[in-house]
Amino acid sequence: MGGRHQLHAGTCRSQSAQQRYASPLQESENGNRRMSCRRPLLNRPSPMENAICPITGSADSTPFLSVPDRFHPEKGCRWNIVQINPSGLMMLNPRPDSEELEQHYQHSGYSPHMQSAHSPAERLQQAAHQLLLSWRAAVVLKGLNKEREETRLLEIGCATGTLLGTLHRKNGLQRKHLTGIEPDRESAAYARERYGLRILHALGELAENEKGYDRIVLWHTLEHIDDLHATLQEMERLLAPDGKIILALPNPFSYDAQHYGAYWAAWDAPRHLWHFTPDTLSALLALHGLTLSNTSQWLPDTIYNTLLSEKLLATGTRKPHGARNIPAALVRAGRFTLRSVLNPTGSSSVIYTVQKTT
Repeated sequence: MGGRHQLHAGTCRSQSAQQRYASPLQESENGNRRMSCRRPLLNRPSPMENAICPITGSADSTPFLSVPDRFHPEKGCRWNIVQINPSGLMMLNPRPDSEELEQHYQHSGYSPHMQSAHSPAERLQQAAHQLLLSWRAAVVLKGLNKEREETRLLEIGCATGTLLGTLHRKNGLQRKHLTGIEPDRESAAYARERYGLRILHALGELAENEKGYDRIVLWHTLEHIDDLHATLQEMERLLAPDGKIILALPNPFSYDAQHYGAYWAAWDAPRHLWHFTPDTLSALLALHGLTLSNTSQWLPDTIYNTLLSEKLLATGTRKPHGARNIPAALVRAGRFTLRSVLNPTGSSSVIYTVQKTT
C-alpha cells in the first residue's frame, strides 16, 4: 500500500481498562517498587523503572492492556502496556531496568535445522525461510537508485546475518559495503564466520566519520531499543542524503491483535518496549529530522503471529493445544491475511520507509 495510513483502535479495547489492567508492582518494605511475581530466569524480584513518552516527555498515561510473557505464560506474570496522553504512543510501563531486561532475552543464535535439512518438514521449513529472506531483501532494495555493487547497507539487529548474507549472495551487494549491528555475541560470531560479514555489537562502535549508508534496516528491532533518541540521531547522521531507513514493526491495531487481545504474541512483553502507529512514529521521527515517506503491509507475519498467538492463548487459558489445532489456526490466519489485503491498515506488521526531512 502506498502513502501513509491511519491505524485506528478497534475491538481490542472493548473491555474496560480496569478489567484488563493489573499492575505487576507492589511496594517493598523499603519503599522501592518491585515486581509482584518472580521471573523464571532469576530467583529474585525484578528491578523496575518508569519510562516517559519519548515524543512529549509526558508521564501521563491511560492503562491499555495487561499481557503475559509469551515465553512463560504459565508463570502468571503480567506486564502493563499504557497509552500516553496526549501523544497516543503505547509503551511498556513500568519496565525492567536495562541490566534486568537483558535476562529476558533467550539466545537466538545458530539454528541447526535451518542449515542442514534432512526430513521433508525440515526441507519445507528451510525453503520457506529462504523465500521469506528473498522477499525481505526485495522490500529493502525497492526504489534503490544506485548500482547494487556500490550500495552501502547497515542492518541494526542483524541476528545471525541471514538477511545480509542473502543481500550479498543473491542480490549483488558487496560484502565490504555491508555492516551489521548485533549485541548477542554468539549470533554475531556466527554471522562473521558463515558470511564473512563485518558485525559490530553497538552503533557506538562505528567511526565518527562513517556515514553515507544508502539503506539502514531495522527489521523488528526499533521496538526493542530503550534509548530511541540516541539511536535515531545516529541513524540520521549515518544515512545518505537520498538514503532510506526500512523499519518493520508490529501493528498494535491489526486484525490479529484485536482478535487475541492480551494473548497476541507480538506484544512480546517485556522485550517490546514500544508499539507504534504511523502517527506516533511520524511524531518521533520528526524530532530527529526524519520523515515517514511510505507504509506497506508485511503479510507473512500474520501467519506467524496467528500460530504463536493460538498457542499462547491456549496456554494462558489452560486449554489443550497441539497439531490438531493447526488447521483451524491456519484458516484463521488466512482470513486475517485476506482482510489485510483488502484493508492494509489491519495487517499484523507494517513496513515503514523513512528518509531525511528535506
